[in-house]
Amino acid sequence: MLKTLDHVQVVVSNIEETKAFFIEVLGFTAINEDDLQGEWLAKLVNREDAHARVVQLVHPNSRTHLHVVEYITPRSEPSPNISREYAMGFRHIGFEVDNIDEMVETLKKRGVEFRSPVQEYPKWAKKAVYFLGPDGILLELYEYLEKGH
Repeated sequence: MLKTLDHVQVVVSNIEETKAFFIEVLGFTAINEDDLQGEWLAKLVNREDAHARVVQLVHPNSRTHLHVVEYITPRSEPSPNISREYAMGFRHIGFEVDNIDEMVETLKKRGVEFRSPVQEYPKWAKKAVYFLGPDGILLELYEYLEKGH
């Protein structure tokens, strides 16, 4: 069973400019920054050369985090309709679950397509997997392995 809407991720061309905008203009706070690479990321995003930078931002009026990501490798391509209100274009919505393995099995039985096996990211003590929703919308399930996140 889903617990909550945890985060929304946006992929950008310049993480520092984007971070500054959300902090200085919109009042967010950075709570975690990291350099992402390794086998777990390569499998999660289906790219052997995957390398990215991420910053987790929070707003004092929301429990939902904003994850801003800049891909170093491969460099992300701009979406031609990113500024169009009516065009599709976001990276994924993440949902926290109590038991990721059980949820994956439940969704597989319903015909949901997963992008990879569940991957563990030890630094943040979490397990994660991407899957596809309607129209190919990228969604994520994750489970924190330590309580208090």
